[in-house]
Amino acid sequence: MFINICIYFKNTFIKRYFLEIFFVFLFKQHKINTKLTLLSSQIPSNQSIFGKKNIFYCNEKRKFSKNFIQIYFILFIFINSVEPQNNTDEIIFLPGLKFKPNFKQYSGYLKASDNDFLFYWLVTSQNNNAKGPLIVWFNAPGADTSQGCSPLSILFSKMGPYSINSNGTIDKNEYSWNKRASLLFIEAPKGNGFSFAKDGNYRTGDNQTADENYVALKQFFNKYPVYKKNELYFAGMSYAGYTAPLLARRVLDGNKNFRLNLKGILLYNPILNVYLNKNMAAQFAYSHGFVDEHLWNDFKANCCKGCVDPSNCDINFLSGECRYKTVGIVDVLTAPRVYPFDIYRDCPITQENLEPGQPCFFSKAF
Repeated sequence: MFINICIYFKNTFIKRYFLEIFFVFLFKQHKINTKLTLLSSQIPSNQSIFGKKNIFYCNEKRKFSKNFIQIYFILFIFINSVEPQNNTDEIIFLPGLKFKPNFKQYSGYLKASDNDFLFYWLVTSQNNNAKGPLIVWFNAPGADTSQGCSPLSILFSKMGPYSINSNGTIDKNEYSWNKRASLLFIEAPKGNGFSFAKDGNYRTGDNQTADENYVALKQFFNKYPVYKKNELYFAGMSYAGYTAPLLARRVLDGNKNFRLNLKGILLYNPILNVYLNKNMAAQFAYSHGFVDEHLWNDFKANCCKGCVDPSNCDINFLSGECRYKTVGIVDVLTAPRVYPFDIYRDCPITQENLEPGQPCFFSKAF
């Protein structure tokens, strides 16, 4: 018996030889003596994979038996359980890598608008669990802080699968989050890292960045539909305290037309209120033992109205002697050898890597 089998996959690429091997295996298991001719194509997004009443049709409109439909269901379930197959963006070589990854990675551009393109880097989970959580990481860039700070620094130095060495080689990070989840790093806004605007205009703001991130995120899920129903988390540091909630709001508002399974936001040392963040710096320094009692009492009485309420101590607008005292208090938090992300730890570098007067977080190890 000779049968022409048309295989339709929506947004999924499977090589012909893989289909041939898999079908031979399935048909041997079902003891069907059949010669296969495989034709790859794509089904339009508005068309069902199966015809009416779950009968699959080929280009010759030939009906297939229930046995074949059962086999097709097995293949369909298998394909939708594997890792993304977007081979055009797959990274197959990384210079300096000293270990063989047990995960896949992809990078490329997501179209935020006709003019703006955001660079992304996807790292799949190490347990090859395509149904596991997806964590999208945004770094610090924002309206007034750390513009241009790429999240790839986190990929290679913090919670990503890599730990980059001073000689350019890359070791495995034993504490990578991709042991339990897939990680997506997006360089946003445009102008950050490899992200660009065709017209060279990089003016942006919080709301515009959120809009562009949302468009790019939807394109990502169209590109990798295997993740669309997964638990989704937005994560980030510093200015992500603004950008992550704004993007979450876009996702929730858009769920009626483009549903995503957003579960939460993870924030690391976030800026939630710039005004209070700056005004609490002096109290933070005192309460953690960076300022002696005499200096603090003088500052509190003469410059800060008792410091009962941080809003009564607007250090941004102090002048004269009070401004001088404020600088002396706040600057201790960024003094050399002080690690601002954990002040009770030593700076995680050697002294020779740190230039005189340079804060710890500007070191090569960060």
